[in-house]
Amino acid sequence: MSLSSTEPLRAALSPDRVSLVQLGGRKGLLRAEFAECAAAERGEPVWAPALRWFRDGLAGLPGRPSGIRVVLSNHFVRYVLVPWRGRLNGKEEELAHARHCFEQVYGGMASAWEIRLSPCADGESRVACAVDAELLAGLDQAVAAAGKRLRSVQPYLMSAFNRWRREFDVPQAWFVLAEPGRMCLAIVQNGRWIDLRNQYAGPDWAAGLPAQLARERVLTDLDGEARVCVCAPDEVAEKILQDAGENVRILRTPLPAGVPEEHAAAVGMALCG
Repeated sequence: MSLSSTEPLRAALSPDRVSLVQLGGRKGLLRAEFAECAAAERGEPVWAPALRWFRDGLAGLPGRPSGIRVVLSNHFVRYVLVPWRGRLNGKEEELAHARHCFEQVYGGMASAWEIRLSPCADGESRVACAVDAELLAGLDQAVAAAGKRLRSVQPYLMSAFNRWRREFDVPQAWFVLAEPGRMCLAIVQNGRWIDLRNQYAGPDWAAGLPAQLARERVLTDLDGEARVCVCAPDEVAEKILQDAGENVRILRTPLPAGVPEEHAAAVGMALCG
């Protein structure tokens, strides 16, 4: 099948699987490739198996899509909220301030990370994300070796937030972004990031979510009605939160026809990019 569409190829990399998706005319599915990844070998980064399959998968693709957009699982990304600090002189000092915030949490390992900052207004905290520089270099090399162009690499949290940004245009909102083994929980108040956690999530993560929201309300001293926006692989969290009396909004990416159910979450992640 020729990949002649002007739509970019979209990829989602997670510890357990990689998806390559391209849309065709009228946003139908032109091509989709899926691979389950083995666990990382001892001593190698958790992202290494996904990068290997991504490299091999690209090499076997026919045609030349207009570019490649990559979304990285939150397993591969670290986040911190960087408090506002005035009198920083330009981008280099802003990044140095963000790196200092990462080092306070993660220590010296932060020196090997590439750091990016979200935009913000004066006086507001901003989200900083960090990815292993070796992973980013590997993505660049894989795309170049396949004769293609890397258009963007985005952390899942930020790509999903940007996709559904309008859902957060309320006085107070929670953002619950779940994937197998991982959950991001953020609080957005009047468009400002108040708190952000990227944490392990076991199989029963949804059952404990109402209690966690209650704890976070106490810790952050937030009162009043809040919308709870949930993007998750299944609908379990929706019912649990509704039964707990929360104002729930479910976020789902519309999928093209022909996507196998077992790959729906991975394709949704890829299409966020």
